[in-house]
Amino acid sequence: MKRQVRELKATKKPIAYAAGLLFDGERAFFLQKKTLDNKIELELPGGIVMEGESPVSVVRLAFAQKAGIDCDVGQVETQGKYNVGSRKRRLMVPAMGLSCNAKDKTAHPSAQYCGIKWIKKDEVKRERLARNSEWVLARG
Repeated sequence: MKRQVRELKATKKPIAYAAGLLFDGERAFFLQKKTLDNKIELELPGGIVMEGESPVSVVRLAFAQKAGIDCDVGQVETQGKYNVGSRKRRLMVPAMGLSCNAKDKTAHPSAQYCGIKWIKKDEVKRERLARNSEWVLARG
């Protein structure tokens, strides 16, 4: 009998992490998420950009699905590095914060979030950020 060999399918590789930065004057928009120990973490709407995708489309889709906001995505406002792998096997990719504008900034967060929060730029360091938003503080 011949032994069957399993072929690996080619998967798209992550090339970056993109998050949307929506400002209302001096305040930045964050989604609130409860952890398993009932603590609240803040998260920027965004996602991992795979090969063949555009960071603008990823951010626009994240705002629509996670926050219920229809926004226009602008240019890169801040940059950093983000770990898309695990803590054991790190895979660092560039992270970018894209500026966003919205006519109606009223949010309707999806079920995985418990609310929203507008925070002043200088107060972000005092808040507990989710893993996918920590790169904002470490950007130097």
